[in-house]
Amino acid sequence: MLLLLFYVPLVVFIVGYTLALTEAFRQSMAWGIVVLLPPMALVYSLWHIRQQWLPAILMAVPLAFIFGIFPLFANG
Repeated sequence: MLLLLFYVPLVVFIVGYTLALTEAFRQSMAWGIVVLLPPMALVYSLWHIRQQWLPAILMAVPLAFIFGIFPLFANG
């Protein structure tokens, strides 16, 4: 069960990353190459939040869950 709490946000993050990557390559080849690094994908999504709010949410919320709430379950 605890592993499921990690894998579900990870899958949601990967979906958001894929959306950000396709949007970046759609904009230009240079942005696409820069966004190949996952931290830059989050920066790119937040920078273009008006056009690409869905990838930003799909990447930020799982990261907040994994690094914020998930460590609370470590003691159990």
